[in-house]
Amino acid sequence: MRFSFSILALVIFLTGSLSARDFTVMVYNVENLFDVDGVALYGDYRQGDEGEYGEGPLLNKLEGIRIALAALNNGDGPEIILFQEFELDRTPYDTPSAEAFLKETKGQDLAAILDQRSNLPSELLLLKYLDDHGMGPYHIGQPDPVKSESHPPHKNVVFSKFPLNFVRQRDSYNARDLVIAGIDVDGHELIVLNNHWKSGASNARTEPIRVQNARVVRAELEAILLRNPSADVIIAGDFNCYYNHSAVFQDLEETAVNDVLGANGHEVRMVQQGSKNLYNLWFESDPAERGSEVWRGYWGTLMQMVITPGLYDNRGIQYLDNSFDRLAIPGENVDTRWGRPISWSNYGGGAGFSDHLPIYARFRSIPGEGSDGFVELDNPSDEPLSANRPKMDFARMNRMAVPRVGVLVAMSPEERVREVGELFQVDAELVSNRPARIRIGDLELEVYSPIRDLRDQINSMQPGDRLRCFADLDVFRGRLQVVVRDPSWIYRD
Repeated sequence: MRFSFSILALVIFLTGSLSARDFTVMVYNVENLFDVDGVALYGDYRQGDEGEYGEGPLLNKLEGIRIALAALNNGDGPEIILFQEFELDRTPYDTPSAEAFLKETKGQDLAAILDQRSNLPSELLLLKYLDDHGMGPYHIGQPDPVKSESHPPHKNVVFSKFPLNFVRQRDSYNARDLVIAGIDVDGHELIVLNNHWKSGASNARTEPIRVQNARVVRAELEAILLRNPSADVIIAGDFNCYYNHSAVFQDLEETAVNDVLGANGHEVRMVQQGSKNLYNLWFESDPAERGSEVWRGYWGTLMQMVITPGLYDNRGIQYLDNSFDRLAIPGENVDTRWGRPISWSNYGGGAGFSDHLPIYARFRSIPGEGSDGFVELDNPSDEPLSANRPKMDFARMNRMAVPRVGVLVAMSPEERVREVGELFQVDAELVSNRPARIRIGDLELEVYSPIRDLRDQINSMQPGDRLRCFADLDVFRGRLQVVVRDPSWIYRD
């Protein structure tokens, strides 16, 4: 009987070890996760007077990240996360390894740890917070701050529940170091290239810098594919350009993502023998749903995930067809009215998530040696590039349900920051112009519009003139402001 039980247990073990495993890869620009060592390139993140960045905002920031991660895998979080905008540590001395730090601090509260050790880097702070909430443990892949040639404010970081075979970095001109990590998934190597290219997607003058950033990535990818043409590779991150950049900006001679990297919408080519195609997973989504952030009333696709043909064969790691999506949680990381990302703000003790939505996709490890052939595709994309950019319909609203901006007066700063992104009715006299400001009770608010004609119209008003409009609440450089985002928001008498 005991012998039979042992044989049965062995069969179950072997069957489980040879079964396919599904896992999630997320890409998430968290918008400025800084530590609290008091040394930061951004003034907003240097500790100082009460109300500025410190332990309280940090813990709120970590909780927001945890909420986003916990939305996947039934609260367990993604197995692999490619993060952007962690602070590049300015005090990288005597930093313990991830494993040693978790072992050393097990059972200790993070707030209490911060009281004693304020020099811990951002990645260890998040690692500990997630571990305390039952998420992980994660291995960490990141650039060495000593080896970083340009020392940018931020770094790209990889969190993985699977072991890391290697981590290396490549300097990228006027951008954050490219981080390349080899991840051991059930004996198969998945290679991820974590990017954050030069900012300014809407500025054609910055595209040549992104072209240089893409050349670094392309060279690294070519070296990987030279060694193994069927390598399973994910190129992802904040590219600071659109998935269809060459169609949106047709006057550009060369674009980073479409011309240099070569990412496109031809999924049908991914299952052709010997293919060198690179497929951008935004083409998995309905064109109207493509967007990870909003800029001046239009959705952008700065967050991107591009994959190689190796992820379509029946060996190693395989992409699960049509599993790509953006993560939007109404009332948490997006507003409930239009579904826009709720940005992070240090105001009022810190609240919000990020100005970028995370994106994610599902993958599978194939047992053993796998087999010949490719995955069977369901409605594969063969979409050419077009200038598609979904527009926000800011005119769509129930005007009768919009509260007056005066309700903010009785609120504390902690309460006001939770109203960021919400719409209000404004009916107040200007106390100044250029920039325009209104005062309601003891609360002074700057008035702004991302639309130049509206901005000029508002700024041309004189102190004492009455402004009647709809506007949503925002924070700019630590100050509250109301933002008029559509011509229909101005009252017409």
